[in-house]
Amino acid sequence: MDKSHKEMDNRTPQKRKRSHRRSSLRKKPRNSIDKSVDGEIDQNQNEKEWTPAQNAAAQQLLARAIYNAAIPFSFVENQWFKDFLNLAAPNFEPPSEFQIGGLLLNTTFEDVKKDVDTALTESQRVTLLIDGSSDGCSDPITHVVAVTSTGTPLVCQM
Repeated sequence: MDKSHKEMDNRTPQKRKRSHRRSSLRKKPRNSIDKSVDGEIDQNQNEKEWTPAQNAAAQQLLARAIYNAAIPFSFVENQWFKDFLNLAAPNFEPPSEFQIGGLLLNTTFEDVKKDVDTALTESQRVTLLIDGSSDGCSDPITHVVAVTSTGTPLVCQM
């Protein structure tokens, strides 16, 4: 056996199983998921109805996660993501990419601005930390962290 085969044989069964799962993820998305990696899916696991308030709160949290991770707004239109949501939370109505870039973005901006204004107003002093880096395309990124006298960090990436 060559070296690569020996390395594969030395892997634990759990690691072999994980690498098999990765290769199965390269397949074309299905219109609806009916089986998981480990077998059948219980379609009744999430039958509890969401209230409009719960759905709105979940949409806002999803939007914040997308903003924080700098994920394109069109991610919510990805068929794999839709299949995942259909399985994990079938009663959740995800926002469209236009809602993510519109109303939810405006709401998040206002919430964050209010939190920052409150933290700065209540603080006796603020320490600014500024650092620079670049992304994979060599575009500059400026990181700004304002730390209030209470130790609350307010992070900004430009």
